[in-house]
Amino acid sequence: MRTRSVLTALGASVALTLGAASGAGADVGPAAPFEDCKRGYICVYTGLNGTGVMQKWLGDDPNWLDGDKQFHGRVRSICNHGTEDPNNLETVLFYFQTNYRSYYASAGKDWCGNTQSDGSSVKLRSHKWVKA
Repeated sequence: MRTRSVLTALGASVALTLGAASGAGADVGPAAPFEDCKRGYICVYTGLNGTGVMQKWLGDDPNWLDGDKQFHGRVRSICNHGTEDPNNLETVLFYFQTNYRSYYASAGKDWCGNTQSDGSSVKLRSHKWVKA
């Protein structure tokens, strides 16, 4: 599987899911179900469109299976409600494995949507914030 950006790979899905009427690259606000992802957090969900079990983080997490914030489920949707960062760390990279190994995709600031256009889930295990 080739590396891809969640935003790029799912542009059509996001447009349909979030009700956007414009084409790829348009700014799409979060749908109502994503409202529980508070400003400053990256949130993942077991359900589509910000539903199901949610876990949220303020910073990086090299191992979702251990520590204060744990997530053992499979991810069907993501929301990046990060804030303006003085170091420009606004994009979040997601990985299939712990310790930032096996890159999956990225989510830019204020992007909310499903991880797969067919509604299937992915098993993610770490994430980190990077420069936009």
